[in-house]
Amino acid sequence: MKMFDPNEEEIAERIGNSGEEERDLGERDNLSLGTYRICFYNLDNLFSRLVDLNVRVNSVDWFEYKEHLPEDTLEDLDKSRIVESLDRLLGSLDHVKLQATRSRLSLTVDSLRAEASVSYVDHMALLSCLLIIGSGLMQVYFVRKLFETPNVRGTTNKA
Repeated sequence: MKMFDPNEEEIAERIGNSGEEERDLGERDNLSLGTYRICFYNLDNLFSRLVDLNVRVNSVDWFEYKEHLPEDTLEDLDKSRIVESLDRLLGSLDHVKLQATRSRLSLTVDSLRAEASVSYVDHMALLSCLLIIGSGLMQVYFVRKLFETPNVRGTTNKA
């Protein structure tokens, strides 16, 4: 994961699983106004980026903004909608994680199948060579047996 500020400068980078790590980009980082980019990289896929989020940071006085809103909109602005939206986002990210795991396992299965195929081909080639050598030895044995002296008789034809 990489984060870029509005000036396209990298402000954070993390490689590997995020786990439970949290990063508060509030007062400590003294964020400037503008559009921030968060890029999540999917290393298990042939494509490089998995998700590219753009986050806009605005400085708005909430109380002043709230005064200009209609009353029915104010009733809709409760935390349950935000939590529901975040739950849906979490479900989508879990689905992406599941798909990444599935593709990683599929890649592992494919590599194991390729290794098994290579060993199968090697064994079949060795068996074919042994069969050819064995059939040649049998031919030599039977041709010698055919021309042993008790089996060969002289002929009376004098030409």
